[in-house]
Amino acid sequence: MILSRSPYIKCEFCDEGRYTNNRYESSCTLCPKGWHQNAKGKQYCIPCEPGQLNALEGQPLCQDCQTGQYASSAKAEGCSFCESGKYQDESGIENCKSCKAGKFSSASGAKLETACTNCENGKFSSASGSKLESACINCGAG
Repeated sequence: MILSRSPYIKCEFCDEGRYTNNRYESSCTLCPKGWHQNAKGKQYCIPCEPGQLNALEGQPLCQDCQTGQYASSAKAEGCSFCESGKYQDESGIENCKSCKAGKFSSASGAKLETACTNCENGKFSSASGSKLESACINCGAG
């Protein structure tokens, strides 16, 4: 709320993306990066959820990271691309999914599990999240 300093008190609500927690404050404060407020007249801002981000001050809403990306912290400056060996097929998620054992992916920012390639016949990998085909080793005899 903004109060005027005239003999008649005139109250105005802070706009979305702004707040004040002092009833005698004459101005509203912008919500900081990583925070938002989607209602007028509030005394606080709300942190973005993991998987979302808000790289600007004074925003009413946080934005979901797109598929192939993640944000593990609301304080992140931007969404990060999934590293090789991982993918993300959903938006607004805080981390990436690992390629399953027996698969690998050298691509970064993969959006689908199909980016994970099977080890070739006669080879295997017991590790998940493998980044290189060299993680696939020859099967033993039999």
